[in-house]
Amino acid sequence: MGTARVLLVDDDQLFIRRMQRALDGELDLQVATTSCDALTRTADWMPDIVVLDPLLGDADSFGLLDRLRASWQGAGVGVICLSRGAGSLTRYQRADEGFYGTVMRDSGTEGVCHAVRFALAGNASASQRAG
Repeated sequence: MGTARVLLVDDDQLFIRRMQRALDGELDLQVATTSCDALTRTADWMPDIVVLDPLLGDADSFGLLDRLRASWQGAGVGVICLSRGAGSLTRYQRADEGFYGTVMRDSGTEGVCHAVRFALAGNASASQRAG
């Protein structure tokens, strides 16, 4: 098996740099800071996991996910959305079409990296609610 591919779609430059440092050499991490950039990057490159900030400023992030999923034609690409604030839920779920989850962004880079590794390992389900 080759190197795992992860697309990080986020416009927070500090968070991007932290993720790049944390996952350097471990996997193929591509970054998109806009929805258009995400669509362009995935035209010829299919990630195993997409980590998405749904509060991306330039577009409807869920519309972006719909367009990405349509282009992957059921390839089973996983999606992890970042959530914020009290009551946020970290939850992972394997579905027929792939792996889906939400991760508390407040958990920091290590929490997000853990979620990516967990998803890539093919684990089934787990959840944890923020206080």
